[in-house]
Amino acid sequence: MSHFTVGVIVDKLSDEEVHKKLAPYQENNMKDCPKEYLEFNSVTEEYKEQYETGTRTMVRLKDRSLVSTCDDRFKKEIKDEKHPLGLTTYEVPEDLIKVEVPYKVLYPTFEDYMKEHCGYELDKETNDYGYWENPNRKWDWYEIGGRWNKILLVKDSVDIEKLGGPSWGNIESEKKEVPEGYKWVNACKLKDLELDKMIEGSYKKNIRYWELVVENQKPENKDEEEIVKWNFYKPEYYTERYSSKEEYAEYQAMFSLYALVDNEGWHAKGEMEWFGFDDSTGDSEKEFINWFNKELRKPENQDKYLVVVDCHI
Repeated sequence: MSHFTVGVIVDKLSDEEVHKKLAPYQENNMKDCPKEYLEFNSVTEEYKEQYETGTRTMVRLKDRSLVSTCDDRFKKEIKDEKHPLGLTTYEVPEDLIKVEVPYKVLYPTFEDYMKEHCGYELDKETNDYGYWENPNRKWDWYEIGGRWNKILLVKDSVDIEKLGGPSWGNIESEKKEVPEGYKWVNACKLKDLELDKMIEGSYKKNIRYWELVVENQKPENKDEEEIVKWNFYKPEYYTERYSSKEEYAEYQAMFSLYALVDNEGWHAKGEMEWFGFDDSTGDSEKEFINWFNKELRKPENQDKYLVVVDCHI
């Protein structure tokens, strides 16, 4: 499971418009992805082979009846120093015999096997066994703002509708320091986005970040100690992606999100995977950051809105 930032460019500012842009990339985990984005994946052939050739390990009792190896009579609860919360295991007595029983013996029909053993019902629309999936899935839920609540800077005088809010662990973002005459928002017209003001001082900060995590310079204060503490990458991660400290600082100082959705579709640094890791490379990241900033500055986009979304997959 991962959280990542997505920018959504819309012509009109509303929750509904944001959802329309994101809908083609919704995972069908809650079975509510619009049908127009789904494809059916059949599993019939795969499971037919298992049904025809596969077996299940069973236990033959003294009366010659068969039960599962996980039958309640074999259950054993362990609670000790290693397992203070308890652990459930199943132990089959040595005087009982384990046997391999063909699925075709346990389930008279393929339909019985699919329903009782595999948990599949026949899909009514396709008259087949399988599942509906969005081949273009990128997220399973999202919220506007969330962990990245209020990261866009506009002048105080800009009148903008409030969208979204902080996630439960990011309440402090509502009170974060703001330059005089400005305010932080989750959405704004691109022409109102104060890009240069947003990244003031970022280059210098990223130079120092490199010195701490790549060059292993000694932290000079508690903030720098926290930077080193929460860096999960080895120095090679940075040196393989960037040719120098200066190049790293240049790109990291530029404003960017992980992905952007516009009228042309979904654009991203890479494919997001579990626990915040992805398959992006130094080249794909730099290419995206350059493209992203050009899109934000295009004259034809200036009256459109940029909305920051916290996506989860």
